[in-house]
Amino acid sequence: MNKFTDYKTEDFVLEEKFCQWVVSPNVEQDRFWAAFLATHPHQAQSVQEARLIVFSLQSKSKEMELTGAQAGQSLLVFNSRLQQLVNQEGKVVKMRPNAGSRIVKTFYWAAAIAILVSFGSLALLYLKPTDKAAETVAKKVAGQWLITNNTNMAVKVVVLEDGSRISLQPNSQLKYPVQFGPGQREVVLQGGAFFEIARNEQKPFLVQTAHLTIKVLGTSFAVSAYQESARAEEVSVKTGKVSVITKPEQGQPATSARQMELTPNQRAVFDQTKHELVKGLVAIPLPVVKLEKSRFIFDNVALGNVFALIEEVYQVKIVLEDKSVAQCPLTAALTEESLYVKLDLICKSIGASYEVRDTQILIKGTGCNEN
Repeated sequence: MNKFTDYKTEDFVLEEKFCQWVVSPNVEQDRFWAAFLATHPHQAQSVQEARLIVFSLQSKSKEMELTGAQAGQSLLVFNSRLQQLVNQEGKVVKMRPNAGSRIVKTFYWAAAIAILVSFGSLALLYLKPTDKAAETVAKKVAGQWLITNNTNMAVKVVVLEDGSRISLQPNSQLKYPVQFGPGQREVVLQGGAFFEIARNEQKPFLVQTAHLTIKVLGTSFAVSAYQESARAEEVSVKTGKVSVITKPEQGQPATSARQMELTPNQRAVFDQTKHELVKGLVAIPLPVVKLEKSRFIFDNVALGNVFALIEEVYQVKIVLEDKSVAQCPLTAALTEESLYVKLDLICKSIGASYEVRDTQILIKGTGCNEN
């Protein structure tokens, strides 16, 4: 059994291997702790609290302008002498969740004294604990990144710390932090997933793929970014607004990136071979606004009003090639049909046709020519 399985916050703080990882992380350590948290998710809170304490001391060392050697020494370990001191004083208290700004002050004194004894750094006599320092650190600390691989045939749901839900498709991987940092929320996706993002206007949500950056505030959308797909990555929006930004090709300036806004029932397809981002409608547009089915029962209703209702429900733009088509009457019940079947039946009733152009639907006809 992993010895860290039953560790508490103070145990992690007193663990040399843990402190080395926090202060001077490397790839091997990152992999070890990521794997540990992936298999022991119940320890995420304790790990985060312990990181906060170690980072607090690091922050104070920087404020005191210690040399790199002094700061490195003072932050490298809380050795057994600190454990003895803390046990003797009886001042280690398990922190409450989200209590970063209320870390027990005497604990800092114990840590400072032990580090002083261990390394003889007189400067650490001034390591005075303050709530302000803890608050500063809390703003800087981001959670440990975890990796979820879906190797099953069923969708796997991942719930992030902000309440956002991600439905991870088979043969897909999601990398995400235990706790988001102060400026933004960010995850990395390989494969396919459907995102339902909790709204937070102060913290945009970013999805990184191999070729795209997807940015939202709070919405639902799908992403397809399978590495084995040599042609395209795709973003489709169900609700809200999504920004899609291409990543510059190697050697190209950042100004070469292209950005576009997507709204419900729109999609952006990135062609990897041409490095082009193309905007259009999703394959099967779904209702965005829920209305009573009876609203789609028409009795001698002008097509201008019918198309206006379709635009409202599906959030798509319908353009008439011949404006006189708007006056054509329609009597029909279109309560169960998909958008494109509705349009097929309407166009057939007046001898017209339709064509999808980018994110618009063009109705092509010359009036009310019934078949």
